[in-house]
Amino acid sequence: MPKAMRRASIPVAVLACGALLAMFGAYVYEFWQHPVAMGILSAAVAAVVMRNQRRTKRHLAELARERTGESICEFSRAFAVRNTDSWVIRAVYEQIQQQLRWVQPDFPVRATDRLVEDLRLDPDDIDLDVFSDVASRTGRSTRYTRSNPMYGRVKTVEDLVAFFCAQEQTPTH
Repeated sequence: MPKAMRRASIPVAVLACGALLAMFGAYVYEFWQHPVAMGILSAAVAAVVMRNQRRTKRHLAELARERTGESICEFSRAFAVRNTDSWVIRAVYEQIQQQLRWVQPDFPVRATDRLVEDLRLDPDDIDLDVFSDVASRTGRSTRYTRSNPMYGRVKTVEDLVAFFCAQEQTPTH
């Protein structure tokens, strides 16, 4: 199985840097034109972002602390191994860990974890990063997802595993 994927190919990184540079230029221009208003707005936005970041990190660190010593072994025991593709189990576990590496490199994921509420993952990150990386690593197709019985019902890590197990494999030629 391929290793857990990290984001940003070179063209995407260059495009993202260009967009950030343009936004920074617009910010500097507005700050130059309206320094007091932009200063107050900037301080307020920074305070809210920092508060939310601290809350999220504290929540996730507490979860990790409660689960000290847990690994993929405990995670995989939550599934009927005979009926569940072990590559899907491993790929989902590792990709979720990849999303949470900013809190702890080997974050102990549980099958019952709710993706948004418990793990505080952004739905866009799930759709764009986790979904495509798990599909790529497991050889699952990203076509016809709407016909998947789990479509629109993925709330937990266990649901994500079930979604990919129900998704057809990409034919190899």
